[in-house]
Amino acid sequence: MIDQNAQWASMGLSLEDADTLRMLAASSGARRIVEVLTASAPQANASSVALSEALRQTGGTLTTIVPASELAHAIRAQLQEAGFLEPTQFLTGDPLKRLAGLRGPVDLLYLAGEIDYVKALHAAMPSLRPGSLVVARRARHEEAFLETVIENPAFETTLLEHGSGMSVSLLKS
Repeated sequence: MIDQNAQWASMGLSLEDADTLRMLAASSGARRIVEVLTASAPQANASSVALSEALRQTGGTLTTIVPASELAHAIRAQLQEAGFLEPTQFLTGDPLKRLAGLRGPVDLLYLAGEIDYVKALHAAMPSLRPGSLVVARRARHEEAFLETVIENPAFETTLLEHGSGMSVSLLKS
């Protein structure tokens, strides 16, 4: 029997982070999830797998923004290998430009990797709606981002102490 902690860790995400992402997406009924990934494929696909598991329950779609097409191809292959045959939309290129170009409401935005989280949030804001969740991996290391979401009265934010120290922000208005 494979240890779930070891399995998720081999993909670059703790079991706690994977469970948190999956539960947030499923319990919120997220139908459109956008994730921004800049890490190498093994680290990136763990969040894609967790979010895809939730989308099986909600019937929604996943859009993954990555800087290079090679990373998109690698993640797509890993998702298919994990049994997720539903197509994930991949957008490649500058993540900030891709976020700014999104159309329609985003129910959950997941930020991970080497990106300016504050700029990413500002770029995505027009696509967020009241009730949208913004989840940021390793947010405890992103002081400017935490200040932005904590001080903005439109958000209700909590910092999770387990796993990587994710933050979860609810857009209230």
